[in-house]
Amino acid sequence: MQFSYFYFGGAAVRYLKTGQGTKILLAFHGVGQDHTCYNTFVESLENQYTFYVFDLFYHGKTAGINANKPNPQDRLGKVFWGDFMRAFCAENQIEKFSVAGFSMGGKFLLATTEALAGRIETLYLLAPDGIGESIWYRLATRFWPTQRLFKRIVFNPRFARQIGNVFLQLGWVNKSTLRFIDSTLATPQQQMRVYLAWLVFSDLRFDMRHVGQLCNQNGIRVRLFLGRYDALVPEASVYALTTQLDNYELVMLKTGHHRLVEKAAEWLQSSQNR
Repeated sequence: MQFSYFYFGGAAVRYLKTGQGTKILLAFHGVGQDHTCYNTFVESLENQYTFYVFDLFYHGKTAGINANKPNPQDRLGKVFWGDFMRAFCAENQIEKFSVAGFSMGGKFLLATTEALAGRIETLYLLAPDGIGESIWYRLATRFWPTQRLFKRIVFNPRFARQIGNVFLQLGWVNKSTLRFIDSTLATPQQQMRVYLAWLVFSDLRFDMRHVGQLCNQNGIRVRLFLGRYDALVPEASVYALTTQLDNYELVMLKTGHHRLVEKAAEWLQSSQNR
C-alpha cells in the first residue's frame, strides 16, 4: 500500500496504489468521500487487480484543480482531464486498465473513457453520475441567478431542509434523498466540498451515443451496479447509456445509495467463488 501525489498542469492529486493483481484498475469515489470509499472493493479484488484509487479534487488530501485556494469559478474540462490521465498512465507505465466510478466518480470514469477508450478493458459503473443530467443540477450550475440560490441552500442546511420538505410534499423528492442531503451538508467543510464539486465539475457532460460507440468499437466490458432502493440513481437514469451498448451486465443489488460500493464488492467476491 503506497500513497503518492501526481503533479500535472498545476494540479496535485493524491492516490493510493494497492493490491497485488496483474491487471490495473483506476477508481474514482463519490461526492464527500475519498479513497476509503473503495476499501471493500479492494479487499474483494486485490488478487485480481492492482488499484490506483484517487482522492478527487477538493476531497481527501487533494486540493483544487489549480492547487490553490478553492475557487468556484474554476472549471475542470474534459480536455484537461484526458491529458491528465494520459500523463498519469505514462508516469506509472500503465497500458491497459479498467475503471471504477461511484456516484460523482462516474463523471471521471466517463471522461477517462472518452479520452482513453482504446486502452480500457472493463468499466465498473457503480450507481454512476454523469449519464444523464437532472434539471436541478442544470439549474444549480448553468445560470448565475440559480447559482446564487444554490449557494444559499448549500451553506444554510436549515433552509435546505425547508426547501426539501416542500419538494417532498410536492412529490419531487423522497425521504431517502433528504437524508442524503442532510448527511452531505452536515458540516461547513462538507458544504464547501459539495458546492465546489457541483460547480467545478459541471463541464463534465457526455453524449451517451458517443460513449456507447466507444465501448462497442473497443470491446469494453460494461458492468453496471445499481441499488434497488437507490432513489438518487434509479435504473431509468442509465437507459441513455444502456440503449447504446451492444452488450452490458446490469446487477440490481438490495441496497440504497450509500452502501452500493460495499454491496457490489460482496457480489463480485461471491461471483468469483461460484
